[in-house]
Amino acid sequence: MQPVSHTHLGDCAVVVTAEEAWLMPLDERHEPVMVALPFGSGERDHVVRSRHQRAHRPYQYLQVFFAAVADRLVDVSDIVLIGHGRGKGNAAHGLRDHLLQYAPDIAARIRCDLDVDLSARTPRQLLLIARDALDRERHLHAEAG
Repeated sequence: MQPVSHTHLGDCAVVVTAEEAWLMPLDERHEPVMVALPFGSGERDHVVRSRHQRAHRPYQYLQVFFAAVADRLVDVSDIVLIGHGRGKGNAAHGLRDHLLQYAPDIAARIRCDLDVDLSARTPRQLLLIARDALDRERHLHAEAG
């Protein structure tokens, strides 16, 4: 595996599907960064695993993917996590769980966790949703603080 070149991306929306994750800087000074599911480690392979294994450890096959995403989040400030679906069908929940267990310092930077219909949104709309959610979270935190 080649070392990852890190650039401080500032605040980011992290849009997670079962196949890829997009790190989308909210200030748009940097281009979005895509982290793809490594070939041979994901959806294509889980079909052959037993139902029992998937039911009890649904994100096990995504651990390499989540670790790669976590590596890219080292230099990100605040994180707006965006996934699609509810429960175990939302890969963003798996990423959050992975971060809580293996990278709690990064998990602590998750400010918002959103469920958005990704098929009905453009990247620009996702950025606007993430900015709005982060602004609301910061406003609520400032009022409480």
